[in-house]
Amino acid sequence: MSGTTLHDRRVSVRAVVVVVLGLGLLALLGAALLLPHLAEPSGAYLFESPAVLAAFVLAAAVSELVSVPLMHGGDKEDLTFFEIVTVAGILVLDPEWAVVAPLVGLLLVQLALRIPPVKAAFNLGSYAVATATSVVVYVALVAGESPFGFRGIAALVVAMSLFTIINTLLLSAVLYAADGVRPSALVRDVWGLSVLMTAGSIGVGAVAVAVAPVSPWLLPFTVMPAMSLWYAYRSSSSRAEERERNRHLVTLSGVLTDERPLAELLVDAAESVRAAFGAGRVQILLPSDGDLITTFPASEGVVPVPVTRLPEGWGCGVSVGLELGDGRRGVLLLGDVLGAKRAWAPRPSDEAVITTVAASLSSAIRSAERHAALVEESSKLKAVVENASDGIVVVAAGGRVRLWSPAMARITGVDASIAALPDLADVPQAVAAIVACADPGEPVVGRGPSESLAREVTIVRADGDTRDVSVAVVRANSGGEPVAILTVHDVTAQARADRLKSDFVATISHELRTPITPIKGYAQLLLARGDAMTPERRRAAYELIADRADHLGRLVEDLLMASRASGTLGSRLTTSPQQHDVRTMVTTAVESFPSLAPRLVVEQPDGPLAVWCDSTRSVQILSNLLSNAGKYAPGESPILLRVVPPELGDTHVAIEVADQGCGLSEADRERVFERFYRVEDSMTMRTSGSGLGLYIARELASAMGGSLTVRSQPGQGSTFTLRLPRTEAAAQTSTPPAPHAAFARTA
Repeated sequence: MSGTTLHDRRVSVRAVVVVVLGLGLLALLGAALLLPHLAEPSGAYLFESPAVLAAFVLAAAVSELVSVPLMHGGDKEDLTFFEIVTVAGILVLDPEWAVVAPLVGLLLVQLALRIPPVKAAFNLGSYAVATATSVVVYVALVAGESPFGFRGIAALVVAMSLFTIINTLLLSAVLYAADGVRPSALVRDVWGLSVLMTAGSIGVGAVAVAVAPVSPWLLPFTVMPAMSLWYAYRSSSSRAEERERNRHLVTLSGVLTDERPLAELLVDAAESVRAAFGAGRVQILLPSDGDLITTFPASEGVVPVPVTRLPEGWGCGVSVGLELGDGRRGVLLLGDVLGAKRAWAPRPSDEAVITTVAASLSSAIRSAERHAALVEESSKLKAVVENASDGIVVVAAGGRVRLWSPAMARITGVDASIAALPDLADVPQAVAAIVACADPGEPVVGRGPSESLAREVTIVRADGDTRDVSVAVVRANSGGEPVAILTVHDVTAQARADRLKSDFVATISHELRTPITPIKGYAQLLLARGDAMTPERRRAAYELIADRADHLGRLVEDLLMASRASGTLGSRLTTSPQQHDVRTMVTTAVESFPSLAPRLVVEQPDGPLAVWCDSTRSVQILSNLLSNAGKYAPGESPILLRVVPPELGDTHVAIEVADQGCGLSEADRERVFERFYRVEDSMTMRTSGSGLGLYIARELASAMGGSLTVRSQPGQGSTFTLRLPRTEAAAQTSTPPAPHAAFARTA
């Protein structure tokens, strides 16, 4: 008897089949080359007639159809009577036909049953290797002596033992590739049965050949030992099948009790069910499978399914209902592929087990769905916590931090590992200040959470930055332990805006009062004594009133422009870019500050340098930078206005205004371009200004496709850089200015 199996589920199985088929072809070629050179047994019944050959081909086909199924790793191993035909062929046929005739019968069976090509190729390849090898070894060992002498019988035992060993090794290779069944486990399971198969095959085949010439009528009786062997094999296979089934049911139990995603559960459970009951196909249908599931009866027991209702490619099957709760149902479908060697059907004793498995599977699916829903909700909550702009903190008894969200790390500059230190004495001030707002030991009111009023807290980050935060506290129970849930909102910007508003009121009050006071005073003077004043004094009064009115107008224009830049009036700053020469704009800006002429150092190219900008707005920006340099730099210190020669490939032209004033701190460098921000305190400021100039200048530069930046260090002065886009004309080579010492005056 032989063992054949194949379940094509892995790419490696195909590789094994290709190798086995190649070995079979090589074995046939080797037999064809060696057998003509070996001496045939003496006195053997060697036949070559078509009728005898046809009888052996038919016998080989019938022997392959009568089999005993065994399970290994979820795949079937069919134990057949092919070895008996092989023994008879060795003793009766010429050696060449003893190799070919059984293989032809096997091929006819594969074609008639429409065995899948991969499985048929493995069967033919493995039998070709085993049959060709055993025939060559037998003929070589007999060495021309009688097949029924001691030497002949010993040679037959060796040849058929080799046949069984080769078959078992090739079978173990494909089972390992298909299901991971270790070769040692297969050999351990089948070695006893294999020895019995070999001995029985030799006995039945040799006795039949010996009896045939004496009394052909006794040949039918030689089948009786074969039938006895078949029953013995079937009993042995049943025990092996039960062991295999129990192993897979244990595996299925582990699959159903483990926590795993639903998709993974369905795949693993279906494979374990298939392996346990020897089905070729298993499918688990859920309500999400739509119309397909409605074709199966809603039965709790095992129900045969008509072929017309089976999925495509199925040849037979049974279904068991799955109760999934809330009125939902699923289906466990077991069966086999269309064209299988034999129709699969559960044994009567299996139906109760399948029903129990279906009930356990239903429970596992419900648990997996609940777990998936819980994971989804947890993921949503985690996403909310991780992406919330407000910080979230959970504090347990004793001030232990159980949750410190990423937003809290951004607000405080402290990550969760530091915040969760058990000793509050070791945590930074920012963490201690937040935790101090919580009192998780306070009793929870009723069964629901109780919310307290928000608290304003000032924290100091490790980098020295001060933040104002609003902390709302909710007390609740978590697993029987009182906790405080804190929502932390960073109100630093709001507090800063409130301070800016206060500073703005103070600044604007001061700035408005400055021009209004002389306007009002000189207007009253002109009303009271205008006719008595000399023309010169009267003209000076009018000029001062006009100058202060211009000052007041510029202040109002700045306020309107700041509103447009921020979009509060529903519009944005508009510019009219054209091609302009940088040198012309620099000259215009410098001429606007004759008082700074002794201090100004101007460096710019000799040739034209074209940029794309709004000339009026660009001069406005440069004038603002020069005005600030004059205000904040010491009275006699030089001010540098420099046009930086563009490098090859530069897309912008840089214009720098540098002073040797007090410089800016890091915090001031970040905020100096904010609206209404003044480096000086609004109540003690020594210089005039609304705090809008640099804000408007940056917005104008951005509107023209440029930028305005600052480099500064405290006590080392400041350098503001305006960058304007170049035009195609600006790509021409410009003559760079001469090297300069620190702000050396140029002609």
